[in-house]
Amino acid sequence: MQGKAGKPTKILVNHYEIQSLPTKKTYAYEMSFKVPESSQRRGNATVSPTQLKFVMRHPEVGAFLKENFVFDGVSMGWSATLLMPTGERRTTLVDFPSSKPDRPNQVEIEIFNKGSLNILALVKYLTEQKVELDPMGNKEIEPLLKWINAVYRQDPASRWVTRPNSNAYYDRAPGTYMPLRSTAEVLEAVRGVFQTVQIRFGKLTINVDTSTTAFWSPDKNFLELAHALTGVPRHEDLQAAFLRGPERFIAQCDRLVGIFFCVRHLSEARNARRIKFQKWARGDAFTCEFDTDREGLSGKTTVNELTRDQGERYKEPLQGAETADFIKFATAPAFVRREQITENVKKLQWHTLSAPKSMGLSIKPHMLELPGRILQRPTLQYGSGPEDGSGSSDMGGWNLRGKRLIQPKSIKSWGLMYLPAGPVANENVMQEFARNVQRGFGSLGIGVPQDLPVFLKGNANGDFSTMVAELLSKASQRFSAKPDLLMFMLHGSSERIYAAIKNVCDVQFGVPSQVMLVEKALSNRGQLQYLANVALKVNVKLGGINATITEPLFRKSRWMLLGGDTSHPSPAQLRLEVPPPTFCALSATYDPSCCAYTSVASAQFSKDQIINDFGVMFEELLKRYSEKNGGKLPESILYYRDGLSESQISAIMAQEVDALKEVCEGLKGPKPKLMALYKELTRHTLDQREMTSPKMDLIWADAVSQYNKTTGINLHDAGSPRPRSADELRNLLD
Repeated sequence: MQGKAGKPTKILVNHYEIQSLPTKKTYAYEMSFKVPESSQRRGNATVSPTQLKFVMRHPEVGAFLKENFVFDGVSMGWSATLLMPTGERRTTLVDFPSSKPDRPNQVEIEIFNKGSLNILALVKYLTEQKVELDPMGNKEIEPLLKWINAVYRQDPASRWVTRPNSNAYYDRAPGTYMPLRSTAEVLEAVRGVFQTVQIRFGKLTINVDTSTTAFWSPDKNFLELAHALTGVPRHEDLQAAFLRGPERFIAQCDRLVGIFFCVRHLSEARNARRIKFQKWARGDAFTCEFDTDREGLSGKTTVNELTRDQGERYKEPLQGAETADFIKFATAPAFVRREQITENVKKLQWHTLSAPKSMGLSIKPHMLELPGRILQRPTLQYGSGPEDGSGSSDMGGWNLRGKRLIQPKSIKSWGLMYLPAGPVANENVMQEFARNVQRGFGSLGIGVPQDLPVFLKGNANGDFSTMVAELLSKASQRFSAKPDLLMFMLHGSSERIYAAIKNVCDVQFGVPSQVMLVEKALSNRGQLQYLANVALKVNVKLGGINATITEPLFRKSRWMLLGGDTSHPSPAQLRLEVPPPTFCALSATYDPSCCAYTSVASAQFSKDQIINDFGVMFEELLKRYSEKNGGKLPESILYYRDGLSESQISAIMAQEVDALKEVCEGLKGPKPKLMALYKELTRHTLDQREMTSPKMDLIWADAVSQYNKTTGINLHDAGSPRPRSADELRNLLD
């Protein structure tokens, strides 16, 4: 534990220490599988994950590998038993029943003994406490961690639904799933177990958490799924809906492609056989094509006898209301989350597993306890107002009642466009809403015109360039000035409309815009809070500052807080022949209190996680900082990198921090002090605050690397909106 700030305390984290490493020599075996030419279908020699499960369960394979052999599900195996001399390779054929007498059904297995594991290297690595950002990047340590992870993965992977090399396992049992009503219950959220072996806090641990994902609801037939996805009511003819617009129908149901069904009209003995939905058949009949060679069916079949198979994961991103339903189930109060984790540990049954025992592994059954510090909560400073102008938070939020923003901006010209859909709100309702906006914005100190904004009823399917141009023209005439703000009211979330509005306003006309949802903006419940949140966004878009943080570090020297992240195309977009680019951005503060910021964005190849133009983008941000501070540059820079998975940390942080250092080394005069922090993309480590009392403000961090004068830190933060970085910096720099 570094630093002196805060009151020392003890905290629990959801990691369980592996207290004993193997006492027996353990051998690593490389394994490969292929279908021999005589057994291949369509010239394919690949053994599928499903076939692989049957291969590993074959009596001949089990007899050779012996008891307590651990297989990672892909290509590696481990055993405390010497199956063959080190360096020796063996090949064998395994026979399975065949549906065609003239074609054998065989799988070829090749096993190679790579030798015994260097367990002593792991012991030395842990005792010397020289842990890298990403231990999995260490060539000597990586195979050892993979082995231990496979040892504890084998049992849950055999009992529950999972994917190859996945650390999440799902068992659909009472209390662990919830149908998503927004999907007409054809999808459901299922809560499972997350488990992975990690080196954290200088110890070898198993991290246990919950993991929630969407599955197709089982036992739904094809027609039920089609009705739900197309929105056609159950009492209406689905065939007629298909014939009215086949292309639209197929696009809506395209999510069904690639999932498995059972065909109930087969003989009872074959009812459980699975067939894969391949594609829709083009024509004037409601038919679709399946991979049915193994079932002896024709290439086409009607859809009314198909029923969903069990345990099929939903592979597309959830949208709108689907996401909201999912989040309601996936999130839980802190104490419930801890109970769920404890229950997951019981389900994993570590103490009953024979494979770890045969190798000498054991786990402490209690959560790891670590030293921590209770830090002082940050204090926000607002502008003058009826109250004292300051505020602090016990729960991660601040009360804006009676407060004024510290640097509010004024609106001299504005406009409001309503895009009706569903129940239409009339102009009187919109005028009353505009009056509430005047009152809400004005109470926070934002200047607004006495006249209501120019109102225009638009068309959600119309030409946004033309509609926005008309609104701009009318507002300019009414207020004798180009609008400072254009507001848009939508029914329901629409990415298409939102993107069109932002593109026209930001790129074409260069005017700030604010999109609002009718369902929230016109709601009698919580409207004042909603408008207060909107006001905060609008003030920043206009160049104002909402509040500042009282932070001693910022008084000692000039600081720049620098943040970086990348945004990738959706899975559906990545399947396009030419997928869209990945967008990356850097944002940096430029004022003494680190509350005003500016941003630079860039496009690069799809799925490229490293910010390739980091150096050029950072130079632009330094230039802007200098312009705002009379030619002066920051004396200290904190770089915060979001969205990294564990395997990416070393490479990405090193490359981007090197670019940061290179630019700073080229500056004239004193060089800024640098610190880099990262946050993992999916974090399953929870502190005691997140599992027990949400009122505790506990912070802890791993000092994971040194980049000369740059310290790499992993902040274990659950995404709370509290501005913790400054507290953590003070804690580390004191």
